[in-house]
Amino acid sequence: MVVYQTSTTSTFIPCGVFFTAGATGVNFNHNTIVMNTQLGAGANFSSFCVNASVAGVRFTTFYNNILVNNHSSTALWFFTAATLNISGGAVDNNNYYVPGGHVGYYNAANRTTLAAWQTATSKDANAENANPPFVSATDLHLNNAGATISNFDQQGSTSAGITTDYDGNTRPNLGTTIPDIGADEVAVITPPVISFTSISPSSNQCTATSRLVTVSVTTPAGTVSGATINYNNGAAGSVAMTNTVGTTWTGTIPAASPTNTIVTWSVTATNSLGGTATYTGTSYQDDPNVGITAVASARPTTVCSGAADTLSVIINKSGTGVIGSGSVNSSSSPTPFSGTYGGMKGQYIILASELTAAGYTAGNITAIGINFVSSVTATYTGLTIQIGNTALSAFPGTLSLESSGLATYYGPTNLVNPTAGVNTFTLSSSFYWDGTSNIIISTNWSKQYYYKYCCFSSYNHNCI
Repeated sequence: MVVYQTSTTSTFIPCGVFFTAGATGVNFNHNTIVMNTQLGAGANFSSFCVNASVAGVRFTTFYNNILVNNHSSTALWFFTAATLNISGGAVDNNNYYVPGGHVGYYNAANRTTLAAWQTATSKDANAENANPPFVSATDLHLNNAGATISNFDQQGSTSAGITTDYDGNTRPNLGTTIPDIGADEVAVITPPVISFTSISPSSNQCTATSRLVTVSVTTPAGTVSGATINYNNGAAGSVAMTNTVGTTWTGTIPAASPTNTIVTWSVTATNSLGGTATYTGTSYQDDPNVGITAVASARPTTVCSGAADTLSVIINKSGTGVIGSGSVNSSSSPTPFSGTYGGMKGQYIILASELTAAGYTAGNITAIGINFVSSVTATYTGLTIQIGNTALSAFPGTLSLESSGLATYYGPTNLVNPTAGVNTFTLSSSFYWDGTSNIIISTNWSKQYYYKYCCFSSYNHNCI
């Protein structure tokens, strides 16, 4: 039963339910009563959610009710004319909310708090005193996302014996065993719980290898309906897991392609109530030797029988990296192609720390890329790129060009109509970076007999 009092004109004492004659064996369970509109005020004004005005009323059960009285003055949720009204009955798991008055009237006295009511009546040991999270002031369905929903969801007594709510929905909810308090059985979606068990193999492998993932999935309500592995092993995919025994679920992530892809993965589980949960696993990467080449050599190359020889191996790993964020774009200095008089010579220092942060180790640099934000219709005549190791971390002056230690690794070659994006310049021979020195990259082009030049101590446009 749902009672919502709205009248503002009645001259009678307002009651949600009013007993005016003796009634025995009363079972009053799973009701929601809200006294919401103030009719009067003053010391003699009273209002009640439930008023047992005669001594002959006998409650057998009084379970799982929501009683709200928002009136001021003498507002009560329950008025008993005699202790016998409830003393012989089962009264528990109710929610009483009376912000401006008394909780109840029992044994000829007002009981101002829930604790005082419990002490006087020896009832309602499991009662609540929370403001119900109704959908609205006039819609007394419970909001399953409300702040106090935990005071009502699955907090009722199983002794009430009511199997449907006032909408006709099954009580208690599917997958649960304890009913909600009030007239509405609200469906609160409780997610399952995922506990990681293992991934096998657990370490990175020399070749791309599939992984067997094992998790435990439980649910506090309902039943587990499924679990899925979602992964990206070079391409996004998913695989349904198998419930092998008890709460154990297993599934296999296919081997990565490309073989050295960093594989990311997670497990999502669902239950019969529509709840979902996700566990995010630790990423992994197989085949760390991709791009590595090894060259062995002996010194001396020819030895006599029994003589000592030294065998050395040089291991290289190819790859690309980006230096700088490219957050600054410019059509003038400090780009290598900003010569307004037909030419440009510029030098750029790249720190060893920048190369290391980009993933480089000591080895050969075979190409340099320069990023163009947009395509350019122009010919850059005689483009030359020189490179060298340096101890400098900044140029000593704005127009100070370095020449010592530099060698030509590209050009002179005409660059015609560079396209948008990274334009790659393959070096004529590899430049060996020692892994610790800073390097200078010097660019030069000119289509006049004279040229304009500048040098800069910062670099954020080029990538290697």
